[in-house]
Amino acid sequence: MIKLESAHIEEVHGIRSLDLDFQKSTFAISGPNGSGKSGVIDAIEFALTGSISRLMGRGTKGLSVAEHGPHVDKVKFPDAAFVRAKVFLTDLGKSATITRKIKTPTKVTIEPADPDTLKGVGKVYVQVIVDVFCSLAFAKVYTAKMPVTAADLLYDRVLPFYEALGVKIGAILTDNGREFCGLPEKHPYELLLAMEDIEHRTTKVRNPRTNGFVERMNRTLLDECFRVQGRQTWYIQPDEIQRDLDTFMRYYNLHRSHQGYRLKGRTPAQALTDALGVTEIPEIAPNEEVTEPLPTAA
Repeated sequence: MIKLESAHIEEVHGIRSLDLDFQKSTFAISGPNGSGKSGVIDAIEFALTGSISRLMGRGTKGLSVAEHGPHVDKVKFPDAAFVRAKVFLTDLGKSATITRKIKTPTKVTIEPADPDTLKGVGKVYVQVIVDVFCSLAFAKVYTAKMPVTAADLLYDRVLPFYEALGVKIGAILTDNGREFCGLPEKHPYELLLAMEDIEHRTTKVRNPRTNGFVERMNRTLLDECFRVQGRQTWYIQPDEIQRDLDTFMRYYNLHRSHQGYRLKGRTPAQALTDALGVTEIPEIAPNEEVTEPLPTAA
């Protein structure tokens, strides 16, 4: 549930500049005809959804928010029209500020941008596996950091991918976290590695640089995926995050060129196909039609 704390409306409909304090309480808007009551409701709806329902549907003749949302004096300057709403997320016990401009209704800025707690979902964890030969990467989102989630990425995405190529995974390097390490005869991740005859190597304690490939990939995901998409999307379910993550992983592996001595401007997929002498690779993530690569952050 979302509760309104306050709102600032600037150059929207008949409102030039208005500050409202809702204090997370039920409120009513009253006033004579033409005083701007509907404008306030439209502005709040726009901040939360990016649309104004009164400009949609039958009889509206395709009215657009960009053309009919700004104050009459700012029609030619829609960038000056915006709404900033402060909301309280009851499930998370946190406040956030939503800012949306009339000129770009589908783009929303939401602050603060907490990299671990995504809007509407809460705490999430990303399991990442990187092929150190070609930088090919796999990633999945989970709501808990447990041995079964660590094993799931390996079992669900990584092993089927390399089995389809006829490539044997020789060793995996992880940190010493509980999700990766435990009694070999009882720990899910250790058991899976044993069943697949994969050597388990671990990093030096308190020395994350020994697992630099994953550390760098985590940074890339934060900067180019989660922070970018998190400004535009209000996530409700983890599978919505996974959808955008899968799109980014296809872009990262298939379209994003990598510099450095190993790849030399190639994509991870190109490096792998060159080494194996094949022309195509299996799906990186569940099949989905993607027409264009996802752009990186500026």
